[in-house]
Amino acid sequence: PVALEVSATRQAGVHIHISNPIATDATETQRAHGAGLPGLAARVHSVNGQCRYGMDDRHLFHVDVQLPWRS
Repeated sequence: PVALEVSATRQAGVHIHISNPIATDATETQRAHGAGLPGLAARVHSVNGQCRYGMDDRHLFHVDVQLPWRS
């Protein structure tokens, strides 16, 4: 199952965390230019946010995004 956590406060900004189990036999898909996770990271960084993603030792893929609060 996919897990999604979202929190938002003026002080901490917006935090989004997504995790998804990955099959041990999963294959890499072809990358599209300017899209996908690198594209997401570029957009997040363009507004002074942070974006990290990757797989842990339990075969869970994580995407973690921190965005500044905008009023």
